[in-house]
Amino acid sequence: MKRIALLISYDGTDFHGFAPQVSQVTVASTVTDVLSKVFNQPIELVCAGRTDAGVHASYQVIHFDIDETILKKPFEKARLLKSMATMLPSTIFIKDAAEVDSSFSARFSAIDRTYHYIFTVGPNREPTFSRFAYHSFQSLDFGKMNEACKLLIGEHDFVAFCKSSKELKSTVRKVQTAKITKNKFGFDVFEISANAFCHQMVRSITGLLIEIGIGKRSVTELDRILKGKSRNELTFIAPPHGLHLVHVSYRTDVFN
Repeated sequence: MKRIALLISYDGTDFHGFAPQVSQVTVASTVTDVLSKVFNQPIELVCAGRTDAGVHASYQVIHFDIDETILKKPFEKARLLKSMATMLPSTIFIKDAAEVDSSFSARFSAIDRTYHYIFTVGPNREPTFSRFAYHSFQSLDFGKMNEACKLLIGEHDFVAFCKSSKELKSTVRKVQTAKITKNKFGFDVFEISANAFCHQMVRSITGLLIEIGIGKRSVTELDRILKGKSRNELTFIAPPHGLHLVHVSYRTDVFN
């Protein structure tokens, strides 16, 4: 068996998230269908983070195993990238591919993930950005939002910001970075990096930050809700279209 890792990006607008779902078009199901045709065998994907419906990624990492004995031709990265570019919809792109050791896991080998939540602000909403950024007609106090971000740094139980799941064993996460900054395109973004995230964690935090930014809630409420561990305290979950998975880190570089 040979293990292959892929670096992919996608516009999540028209997908029901990354993970496969019955009778739904997802990123995983779309990529799996194409890979199965390319390698002429069933493919099972493992990803670094299962993004929700409508969430985007510019740096998502996945891996899969192939049985080399049934390949018509030896694996070649260039041929795979060309085939995927031709066969995938324009909303998904494979940026790179690499052969990895069988011990590598796109999910479990990751040491942290970074998300950006993108904002636009002002009296006029620009339709060009409406699929990829949250627009606030009210001004946002990014200074206060940054004050609140500092309270997220470190290891905390984020149960108040996590949507419940039967698969969830722990809601303790270690946040390395949380700040309001600007991305390379000049947009205001909430950037957060952590060893892992639970379902709707980033969108739940972002929703509270937006309420702090417009003056609806105080900075201290983030600390109170974080320590109080009650999801019932949340009144606004930021919509998915502003959220982007922008990086996944590993102890060794998977891609050049």
